[in-house]
Amino acid sequence: VRTLLVMALMLAFARPAMKGYLGSFFGSSHANTSMVLLIDNSASMSRSDDRGALLKQAKDAASEITKVLQEGDEATIIPLASIGRGNEYHPVHTKRDVLVAINDVRIADRPALLADGLRMASSVLSNSHNVNKEVYLFSDDQARNLRDENAAIGSGPDSSHVSKLFDASTKLFTMTLGNGEHITGRNLSLDSLRPVTTVFEPGRPIQFEAWIRNTTSEAAQNVVISLFYNGDRVAQKTISTIVDNESQHVTLDGPARGSGAVAIRAELEPDALPFDNIRFAVINVPVSRRIGIFAKNPPDVSFIKLALEQTLSEAQGSLPFVTEVKPL
Repeated sequence: VRTLLVMALMLAFARPAMKGYLGSFFGSSHANTSMVLLIDNSASMSRSDDRGALLKQAKDAASEITKVLQEGDEATIIPLASIGRGNEYHPVHTKRDVLVAINDVRIADRPALLADGLRMASSVLSNSHNVNKEVYLFSDDQARNLRDENAAIGSGPDSSHVSKLFDASTKLFTMTLGNGEHITGRNLSLDSLRPVTTVFEPGRPIQFEAWIRNTTSEAAQNVVISLFYNGDRVAQKTISTIVDNESQHVTLDGPARGSGAVAIRAELEPDALPFDNIRFAVINVPVSRRIGIFAKNPPDVSFIKLALEQTLSEAQGSLPFVTEVKPL
């Protein structure tokens, strides 16, 4: 990766320049450049190898390449897994703005749309009047994550249809990340999290059910899952074995502390792909307990209402309550 980065910088410095009388007349021999950076931000880019997280490597390499930008140049940052959500990507013209746009790229829960990214790059460059035009692709080259709806990409961005999107003067560079020694071992995903308890009260346990899937071809041993309320760990459980390519459910419970909205988080311990190890939920613990009595003739239930109020007032540690009589 370091060698490829140095080569990319050398090629970037080797751009054509305005020479001769006109170049001197305008005070600079620099020919302006339009650059498009296609960054794969699909889930597989959250993996790590011996050089760190793949997305961070991609962002670091993109940041290094943008160091060659000069006055009059422009760059467009396109995160491939975030296309199609109403986002528009426009050229930015200062190094600071370019670095901010690169830093804002985050992992998305969608595949990388390479074909759409190339088409968008083609559109951006076709509207540019700069002499130099360059496209950089940073990806781990996962076929299942570089999805093309029309199956036109074929073997990648160097396939024949790319020539239809860009003119002959456009330079296309690719950097494949993740060729180093990957963190080997299991990859588990936390597929769902839902509350089993339906009535929430302060101080009472709330039970949750989580489904955990082993996506690898080997059995996973001693899988640890934790449950958090508003950032505090309230429960933890260890699953002895989850066989390969199978799912297993587990229940966890912890007492609700106080009332109001409670942010729930279930989390697996880190593995080869940490992106799918967390699930979230929100519950609301009421301040008081509401009791409804339904009757055809409301005066007939006055004794029931009185008995409930007497019972609840004598119970230790119970919630404040509101009794409501509803006519049928």
